Amino acid sequence: MEIGNWVPQVFYDLIGRIIPGASLLLLGFIFLQDTNQAKDILAYLFQKSGVPAPTLFIIGLLISYLVGTLLGAVGLAISFREWSTGKLNEIHATPPKGADQKYDKGHISYMYDAIQIHSPTAGSRLAKLRAETHMCRVLMIGFVILLVLFAYKNRVTWNTAYYQIVLVSFVLGIFSTYFFHVHLELRARSLLVNSWHLLKNPPVDRGKP
Repeated sequence: MEIGNWVPQVFYDLIGRIIPGASLLLLGFIFLQDTNQAKDILAYLFQKSGVPAPTLFIIGLLISYLVGTLLGAVGLAISFREWSTGKLNEIHATPPKGADQKYDKGHISYMYDAIQIHSPTAGSRLAKLRAETHMCRVLMIGFVILLVLFAYKNRVTWNTAYYQIVLVSFVLGIFSTYFFHVHLELRARSLLVNSWHLLKNPPVDRGKP
């Protein structure tokens, strides 16, 4: 297998799954553990467990990947249908010949695969946008889960400033990732349609006879 064939997928996994998964695990460790509990866990992992640091790093990557994959799937099942949402059906593409066209789910998948093969540059940009949208879904669902767990665990101290600040921060995280997801989805769909028409109707080089 050529390197160019698997690099986009590794890039997708890194941005869309591993980074958000690791971020959520870190936030959960910070906000859901008491200080003494956190110290005990760290002391056990790095001093008493006997597991080498590189092995712990690899295990952390695998767990982060698993968390990012599962939460991304949950977010997709709850709120979105990848490449076939209602908003997608509202996109009307107008090719140079003037034929108005809508794209269904199957056509969208075919367009994406064709662009990946025939226009690697545009395909890489699409892969990056899809990875970022997946990252937003993972963070959105993760923030909701952390919000609920934190609120329940610290319900006795609900009237403290720390409690209120953390809750507001999670709420802001949920809304900001949602709005960023909408922006990325719209941008990715526009890029998909534009790239498809450019492949079907490449621009004429006026400088050549």
